[in-house]
Amino acid sequence: MIAEIYLIKRLPRQMAFFDYQIPDDMKLGRGALVHVPFRNQVVRGIVAGIKNESEHQNIKPISELINPEFLSDAELAVYETVAEKIVQSVPAVLDAAFLPPRKRASSITRSEPVSITNKIREQEVDHIKSAIELLSSGEHHFIQSTDIVQSTAIIEAWLRSTCNLKHETCNTQTLILVSHVHDADMIAAALSGIDPTMTILDSRATKPQRADIAEAWHKGETKTLITTRIGSILPAHDLGSIFVVRSGSDEHAQYDRNPRYDARDFAWRWHQATGATLAFFDVIPRVTDLHRLNMQHVTCNMQHAPDTTVLDLKEERQKTDTPILSEPLLEAMSMALQNKQKVILSYNLKESQELGLMLAERFPEARIARVSKDGGSIKKSIDQADIILATQYYFENIFDPFRDRNIGLVAELNVDLGLREPFYTATENVLIRILELHGIAWRQQCPLIMQTYSCQLIKQMLSDPWAILKAEDDVRKQFAYPPHGRIWRVFSRGTDKLQFVKEKIESTIPKAKMTLSNQILDIRSELKNTDKINNILKTLPDSYIIEIDPERVRKL
Repeated sequence: MIAEIYLIKRLPRQMAFFDYQIPDDMKLGRGALVHVPFRNQVVRGIVAGIKNESEHQNIKPISELINPEFLSDAELAVYETVAEKIVQSVPAVLDAAFLPPRKRASSITRSEPVSITNKIREQEVDHIKSAIELLSSGEHHFIQSTDIVQSTAIIEAWLRSTCNLKHETCNTQTLILVSHVHDADMIAAALSGIDPTMTILDSRATKPQRADIAEAWHKGETKTLITTRIGSILPAHDLGSIFVVRSGSDEHAQYDRNPRYDARDFAWRWHQATGATLAFFDVIPRVTDLHRLNMQHVTCNMQHAPDTTVLDLKEERQKTDTPILSEPLLEAMSMALQNKQKVILSYNLKESQELGLMLAERFPEARIARVSKDGGSIKKSIDQADIILATQYYFENIFDPFRDRNIGLVAELNVDLGLREPFYTATENVLIRILELHGIAWRQQCPLIMQTYSCQLIKQMLSDPWAILKAEDDVRKQFAYPPHGRIWRVFSRGTDKLQFVKEKIESTIPKAKMTLSNQILDIRSELKNTDKINNILKTLPDSYIIEIDPERVRKL
């Protein structure tokens, strides 16, 4: 008998399984973990299937059976379907998931965050109860959540209802996917004390630590795993629930190295493979989530929305040479500063030094911190600042709604910057950003100011975001953008093979939309053409970077 083996090794995208002879005394099936000889070494592999004969000659035998039930058929299918979607080999995806085992056993260092109290507001209680009732029905859902504080409160209530707190054990495993390390720390602190096996897995873990955590998760020794996208690829032992926090963040997708997968896609496929309850949490779903999830969403009926003002920058331009610092905004800032409260100004441009100088001139006694990924500020200066001029980096990596208090004003200086992004997700991203700021102001019980040249659109985003989302869905359907179509973005350096690929796709699928410029080939087509285009792209070497349905423009 012959076994088709996926090597756990980073192999080119066009490669699949290798044939190996099954020893007479060895019984194994699909999903078994084995050792096999490969190019003068012994490597791990997973059985893809069994057959009677092979078309190849001189088939080598399997060296060792490590675990006959390493992966179930459904679990292995998860890796196969993801690999097919992202145009990578199954071995490459398995290699990313299963690091080499440790030579010596070691114990997992469990998460021991400084505990914080998740102080929700009274008007949130009914919303949390409704969410728990919805989760109890199983299946998959989107749960609209004001902010990460509210999302965590729902997860905490769910864990307390499913864990045996008396014996400090949980009946099944819970996977909590976050988009940033900062979110992992905040959620772990809020959930401290519920599950002693709770573990954080993110980019700070070394490879040996990752291997230990992955093994404990696979064996079921870890019941609660809080992880960024690197943990989404790991199989569990008895997965009961999956929570994706800030599901609209494009940081859930990996774009910096192969395999370029999306943690939300893995979450969906683990849900299908295991039957685990799945919930996406965010201020509003992505258009893609409208079609993937059961949209019996739970809305948050706030009794007191934040005091929100939408300022027309066209009118302000007629009044001042610096409309970005409008008089109503400056007056609101003065009021907050007089009350010894902080001001958060959201301005998603790195070139904010000139704006910082203008603020310093207007408020000479205020301490100002400019926070961005490249030209940021140290944490101490941020904590002591009166005015925080922040890019999205601040909200994703520094701001802590569980602890940060005494905020007197939140303002978006120019909403339209996001609308100018030359990408199909621009409106969706702006909608999420606006509602995130809305949630911050609501949590802090402070005014919110939105400055824009598109007043009518921004007011509708605040008053009826679901109508905006529906309109965006209609546009994407008309032009075959995801989820109604598929986008492939192919990068190359210094070759002309992309022109050949373009011509090949044009001859195969004449209606596919393509542009080729600056060593980037963009392909957009209907979903029915996915397999044909994937088969063409599989011929490319791994030096060509392929992104599937990217959510924003990224640099090489």
